[in-house]
Amino acid sequence: MKYSILLLTLGLFFFSACNNDDDVPVPENQLSYDGDNSAAPFLPAGLYECAVLFPESITSGYIGRTINEVRVFIGDIPSTIRILISEAGTSNAPGDVVYQQSVNLNNEGQWNTIALNTPFEIDGSDLWISIEVDHPQEIRSVGCDAGPSQGNGDFIFSSSSQTWTNFRNFSNGESSINWNIRALLN
Repeated sequence: MKYSILLLTLGLFFFSACNNDDDVPVPENQLSYDGDNSAAPFLPAGLYECAVLFPESITSGYIGRTINEVRVFIGDIPSTIRILISEAGTSNAPGDVVYQQSVNLNNEGQWNTIALNTPFEIDGSDLWISIEVDHPQEIRSVGCDAGPSQGNGDFIFSSSSQTWTNFRNFSNGESSINWNIRALLN
C-alpha cells in the first residue's frame, strides 16, 4: 500500500513538473498567439489595422512553408476588410505591405477562414499579419481572447492618430488581449 501511494505521488510530481502552464499550445500548422474568442472590443468609427507580429525567432522554424488561409473572428461586419501581410519593420510597426487581399464576409459573430488568393511563402524573416477594418460607426469588429497579451499579439493602428501601439496602450491600460488572428500553414 505504501509503495502504491509513493508511486502515485511520484507520478503526479513528474507529470506536473513537466507541464508549464504559461505556455500557450500552438498547433504546428498554425501561427497564432490567441486563445478562444472572448469578445471583440468596441472601436470608434474609422480605419484600423489589428495586427500580430511573428518575429524571425518564430518564423525561422517555418521557412519554405506557406500561409494558405487566415482565420479571424469577426464580431460585427465592418464596411471593408482586408488581409495585409507586411515584411519586417520595427518591433512596434510593420514594414512594407507585401501581400493584400480584400475580403467579403457574411458571417458575423464567428470565426471566418479566408483562403489566400496566392499562398504566401515564409522566408524566416519577421512577419506581420494584419486585419484592416473600416467602419462608419463604433462597432465590435475584430475579435480577441481574454488575455493576457502574449507580447506580439495585440498591435493596432488607428488612422485618426496615424500611430501603431499595442492594445493595452490604446485602451489606456484597461485591456490586455491577443487578436483572434491565425495563419494556417501548409
